[in-house]
Amino acid sequence: MDRKGKGRQKIEMVKMSNETNIQETFPKRRAGLFKKASELSTLCDVDIAMIVFSPGAMTLIEAHRNSRIHELNMILTQV
Repeated sequence: MDRKGKGRQKIEMVKMSNETNIQETFPKRRAGLFKKASELSTLCDVDIAMIVFSPGAMTLIEAHRNSRIHELNMILTQV
């Protein structure tokens, strides 16, 4: 029995360098994660919680944190 193709190849997990590819791939992978979590929840009759941050979320979180720190500093200096 000779094989004509290579079959499934193992893909090394490395961070993508192209920002556009990251932005396009994230929603697809997130949907896959939610599907698997839903299947696990159904099969095992358990509740599952997931927290998923988008690639740009850290920038928003940092901006919000810095804004809040600035507000708190303003309140402290007025007292």
